Amino acid sequence: AAAVIMALPRPLHIILPDDVYHGVPSQLKTVFQHQLDLTYSSVDMTADSGAKILEEIDEMIMRSRSKEKKSASSKKYSCLDGITLKSALQSDDIKRVCDLISQRYEKQWGKEAANTDPCSTSTDTTNSSITTITTLVDSTWAPPCLTQPLILGADIVLHSGTKYLGGHSDVLLGVITTSPCTRMGKWLGSTSSSTSPSRLRSIQTSLGSTASPLDCWLTLRGLRTLHLRVERQCDNALELATWLASEISSTSSVRKVHYPGLTDHPQHQIAKSQMRSGYFGGMFSFEMKNEAMAMAVAGAVSTIKRATSLGGTETLIEHRASIEPMDGRVSPDGLLRVSVGLETVEDLKRDLSKALKIARDVVG
Repeated sequence: AAAVIMALPRPLHIILPDDVYHGVPSQLKTVFQHQLDLTYSSVDMTADSGAKILEEIDEMIMRSRSKEKKSASSKKYSCLDGITLKSALQSDDIKRVCDLISQRYEKQWGKEAANTDPCSTSTDTTNSSITTITTLVDSTWAPPCLTQPLILGADIVLHSGTKYLGGHSDVLLGVITTSPCTRMGKWLGSTSSSTSPSRLRSIQTSLGSTASPLDCWLTLRGLRTLHLRVERQCDNALELATWLASEISSTSSVRKVHYPGLTDHPQHQIAKSQMRSGYFGGMFSFEMKNEAMAMAVAGAVSTIKRATSLGGTETLIEHRASIEPMDGRVSPDGLLRVSVGLETVEDLKRDLSKALKIARDVVG
């Protein structure tokens, strides 16, 4: 992600989901905002089928025009729109968002601008202060065998190879793939000649943000079993989420289960349309009635391990709010996130059932 941010034209405004992983705004605030000409904001990307993103872009246009009038500046803004999955398992409609942005782009600049250099000062942008809009999808939670965002219209897809791609919790690696079909995807990832590296590759090789040979080899090893692991993880996650949802009652300490494979999930139909048929990912979360109950459950499991990572062979549970900064909490206090592994699902049910009982006995 850092390489993408540095590769895009300046000034840059980044639009994030409103409950994005807390490390992203923290990094933007503490590192990039002070060093680069960069601003960022957050929106609910699930609201009004992604229309909130266009509202944010329009507001940014108005703000930048106001600044230009005051400073007599003619800066043209670049906009990076980020789509991701979150702890509450909300699913953004990738195709809808990409289509909306593409339509807005053509409306603002015309189809002929699609062939211009994003850094060119000759592009006619008299109707707007934005010269580029780039859509990036963090698809770490939905690896390529489940979702393929570039086919849905995204410019860039990002994966933490540490998670599902490596699959064994022993890799430190990130992957960026650019679209060969979209304007910004081609500009960021394509080479202008056989001797000229792409913009992203130039940044990576110049700044050293490349993975080690061992991590690359381990990730290639993981890719050989990716589809088999993910199918088992999806099956286990659906069964666990369905079982937990059936446990919800007026007397239960479990208040809500978040998993797009459940038919009552708000974005169930979106997930069905953009994920492989019958598979909805290996991640789910559930909310206890308060933080004390959530912490008690996380501390009482034994087969399931309490840890931060995800996508590995082992099932992990984590109380998200307790690791998020106090001024940047996005997870509910009672939410527990579960990364489902390859264990026998009945063992996982027994472990969670025991932990829920212990939590009820201890906390009440």
